Amino acid sequence: MQSISVVRRPFRVGHKMYLPGDVIADPGTVPFFTSKRRDGKIAELTEHNLQELATYMFLRQGTPDAEAKLNKALEEAKYSDPAYIEKVTKLADKQGVDMTGKSIKDVVEELKATKKG
Repeated sequence: MQSISVVRRPFRVGHKMYLPGDVIADPGTVPFFTSKRRDGKIAELTEHNLQELATYMFLRQGTPDAEAKLNKALEEAKYSDPAYIEKVTKLADKQGVDMTGKSIKDVVEELKATKKG
């Protein structure tokens, strides 16, 4: 799965301001990314520390929907991961599910429905 990072403490790089809770999907877009992560201004988002970061964001910003926002970011990263897409494609071919014109998320939902039914 590709790496997702979240801003913990606000910082400015050039003329751009990064606020707590901003999701960084591509570290290459943030100048001095590694030094900001080393300073603790950026945290790595995983399923294991999701609740901890959501609580931190709620206390820091007062955003009640922090957990939903972080969950959405993790889910989007999972559905864009090439290894996950290949796995779903193989499983869909094996079970005979048509993937034409469908998103990976829709195919996963269809596979879950056929598994239950």
